[in-house]
Amino acid sequence: MSNNKNISDLIQKAYDKKQGGVTAWYLQIPEEVKPFIEGIELLVKQGKKPNSTAVSRILKEEFNFSVSRAGINRWLQHLKDKETNEKNTTGQTS
Repeated sequence: MSNNKNISDLIQKAYDKKQGGVTAWYLQIPEEVKPFIEGIELLVKQGKKPNSTAVSRILKEEFNFSVSRAGINRWLQHLKDKETNEKNTTGQTS
């Protein structure tokens, strides 16, 4: 059955590129999106947590740049962790 072969091919493709070479979305944003992303980063540095659903929707509707809510959540957590680590490192050297 050709459907089985197509499904098998698709399943194989799902595994083909699962290792390495994946660049996070926030490292490959278009120039027009950068000011918005940098603004969000500043909010996180101030201890604020933007709404990931709203950020995802704004990126899609205003910039035609799709990022899932989960992707935004991971990025925000990455920023928060990075900020916390920087504060801890600075506190230890003082």
